Order: sequence, then C-alpha cells, then structure tokens
Amino acid sequence: MATVEEQTTGQAMTDEKRSAMQDTVDIIIPVYRNLAVTRRCVESVLAHTDMSRARLILVDDASPEPELSAWCRTFEGRDDVLLLRHEQNKGFVASVNLAMNSGNADVVLLNSDTEVPSAWLPRLQHCAYSADDIATVTPFSNNGSICSYPSFCQSSELPAGFDLATIDTLFAEANAGLVPDLPTAVGFCMYIRRECLTRFGLFDEAEFGRGYGEENDFSLRVAAAGWRNCLCADLFVYHQGAVSFGDDRHALMGTAEEKLAMRHPDYALQVGAFIAHDRLRPFRDAVDSMRASQPGQWPALLQEARRHRDWLLVHLQLRDRLLNETREAYRQQQQNYEARCQTYEGLLSDTRAENQKVNDALGGLQNEFVALQKEQQQSIENLQQQNVTLEQRSSALQQEADALRQEIARLQNLRIMRLGRWIKRNILRQ
Repeated sequence: MATVEEQTTGQAMTDEKRSAMQDTVDIIIPVYRNLAVTRRCVESVLAHTDMSRARLILVDDASPEPELSAWCRTFEGRDDVLLLRHEQNKGFVASVNLAMNSGNADVVLLNSDTEVPSAWLPRLQHCAYSADDIATVTPFSNNGSICSYPSFCQSSELPAGFDLATIDTLFAEANAGLVPDLPTAVGFCMYIRRECLTRFGLFDEAEFGRGYGEENDFSLRVAAAGWRNCLCADLFVYHQGAVSFGDDRHALMGTAEEKLAMRHPDYALQVGAFIAHDRLRPFRDAVDSMRASQPGQWPALLQEARRHRDWLLVHLQLRDRLLNETREAYRQQQQNYEARCQTYEGLLSDTRAENQKVNDALGGLQNEFVALQKEQQQSIENLQQQNVTLEQRSSALQQEADALRQEIARLQNLRIMRLGRWIKRNILRQ
C-alpha cells in the first residue's frame, strides 16, 4: 500500500525510485527582512514537514532588523534546524550557496515570503524522482511567473473563497502525479537533486550575487547537459513576492536578463515560445473545471478570464510593438547596410583602378626585368665564350713560348759548339 504522501500524489512509488531518493532533504530559507512574513514561512514548513526526514537551514544574511535576527537565534540548538549567519550582507546567492555547501542532501530553496501546504515536500520529492533525468522541480503558485495561477505569468492573490489548503487540494486532485517540462525552474520554491549540484556546481555568485537570474542560469546549465526542469503540477505554494528586494528588484531583474542573454542567447526565445504556446494551460484548466463545479465560483472565474484576456491583449500589443521596433531597426540597419555597400562599392572601384595602375606598372617592370634577364644571360654567354677564347689563346701562346724556349736552347747549344771549334782551331793549335 502506498504511503499517505504517495496517495497525495495519486501514484505509488516504485521500490527502485524510492531507494534512489535521499533519506533527508535540506530546506533552505535565506532571511533578510520582515519578521512577520518570515515567521509565517518558517512556521508553515515546521507544521507541514516530517522533520525526521528533513533539515531546515536558516541563513541570516546580516539582517538590518534586530528582531528578525533575534527570532532566528531562538532555533539554535535544535537538531532539525541549522542557523547560519553572515556578518556582512552578501546577497541571496551567497546565502543559498553557503547553505547548499553545508550538507550532501537534496535541497529545496524557499523564499522567506512563501507558505507551504501539508504534504508538500513528499510531492516535490516524488516529482523529482519520477524520472532519472529530472534536475529541478517547481510547484504552482499565485506569484510564480510561468507557474502562476490563477493569472498566468502574473502576480495575484489566491482565488476568492480559497485559502492555501483548499486551493492546494484542488491541484493535488486535478493534476495528481503530472510532471510537465519547464524551460527553467522558478526560484521561489525550487527542489534540486544533489547529484546535479555535485555535477554542475552551485549558483554563480560572482554574476548573480544579490539575486535574480541565478536559478535560470543553473537550470539552463543542467538542461544543456540533457537534464530536465519540471513542474510539480499537483502542488501549490503561496508566494507573497518582493519582500526582500523591494524597489531594487526591477533593476536586478533587468541586469539579470542582460547577463542571461549574454550567457544563454536562446533563453528568451525558449521562454517566449513556452509562454506563446501556454503549455501549462491544461493543468490550470483542470483546476478551473473543479472550481467551476463549486457554488459561487463562476463570477471569479470569469473575472480571472477577463484579466487573462486583458493581459494577453497587453502582451500582444507589447509583442507587436517590439516586433515593429525590431522591423524598424532592421529596416534602418538594412538602409545603413545598403549605404555602406554603396560606399564600399565606390572604394572597391577606386581600389580596382589603383590595382590596374599598379598591375600595369608591374607589367612594365616585369617586361624590363625579363629583358634584363635576357641581357644578363647573353652577357654570361658572351663572357663564357670569351673565356673559352682566352683559354685557347693562352694555350697557343704557351705552346709558342715553349717552342721559343726550345729554339733559344738550340741556338745556345749551337753557339757553344761553334765557340769550341773556334778555340780548338785558333788557340789550342798554337
């Protein structure tokens, strides 16, 4: 028989998947401002979590509110709670990384302005281990970007007549065990398997230190390696939104989007296509159908539908404006390109003319060079011929010199012989 948690998901876990799950999960909540909201979050976790299978990690990021830090210190000494503290404010990402580095378990990142329902963690964990390639899991929320309900991609309060427990029950029944894909996790409530943290590292503190964009960057890194980011369609977590960052969040979001665009150029296209196709509509419609069967819900559903229609109109107008701006920018770039092409054509024509002059000059020099080569060759041949002639004349002169030397020697011998005969005749006879 399936456990109570497995019945909540509507699907019993196999022994193999159950053995793959880690025994404990670290629930990480960075805290900075607003004691009342933070307290509501922490108390909901402690009330609706089997703490024998989980550990709560609170990270006090040097809160400027002494009462909040003092309340956090009341958890010191508990076996199921770990309190970490920064002496100086380091930002959301540094707080999360510090907590994720403090153990070897799977983690759930919770914003301090969230509130969880009963049996929330088993559903997240069951979803995370429903397939071997799931890296992150995000639930539905009233303020969860692409995971928002009742208003898609919009922040809203809970539907009229519902509290967190009742709306979560509808999701648990309407979408039991369903695990659709997401282009990215959403950081208000994000389950991460430890295997992926070990393999791909923690969040990028250097780039996204204060917050916003860090979960998207991590999601895209794991997705590039073949892992999936998924929605836990049968869980709803309340998220108030914008408690810690306040007025700075718009600037942080803009900076994060620029950094994501640089690192992951196709990110905006992925999310845009996901929104355009509204891939989570069937799961929202399933909950709407269950609400429609309850008394008094039709006016609220119609109002939500009108709000969604108005949002779509604004979104389409924005899209059309961006498309028109893109077309105008493209047209302007095309004109600039054509003007540059004309300039380049003129420069190219001038360059061709200059090249022709240079080629003509080179042609004349080439001809002169060939003529000089011929003259040089002819001079070499003449010199070689003269050298042969000189060698022949030298040899002839040498032969004549030898003959003269022989003649002189013969004449000298002849004179000596004549002198001897004269001496004999005239001197020796006396």
